[in-house]
Amino acid sequence: TVLGAGFANQTEVKANGDGNPREVIEDLAANNPAIQNIRLRHENKDLKARLENAMEVAGRDFKRAEELEKAKQALEDQRKDLETKLKELQQDYDLAKEST
Repeated sequence: TVLGAGFANQTEVKANGDGNPREVIEDLAANNPAIQNIRLRHENKDLKARLENAMEVAGRDFKRAEELEKAKQALEDQRKDLETKLKELQQDYDLAKEST
């Protein structure tokens, strides 16, 4: 097509001058609202996927933090129980020592 040929020719001419055909494509895209719209939709889709991934990771981290907090509380309760048992054993020991 003429458009394709013109586009290819512009790319070749610019590439010969600057050595980078990508710059020509970028120049053309910068002035084309349809291409900008496609780019923005693609970027939006990418950002949405990244946000969903970050939210999923945050959710897992939050759940893990809750689990760790529960485990911490269970260990604290266990520590208190052990302290109580130790005091009881110490009292029993003291009573046994006094009676002998």
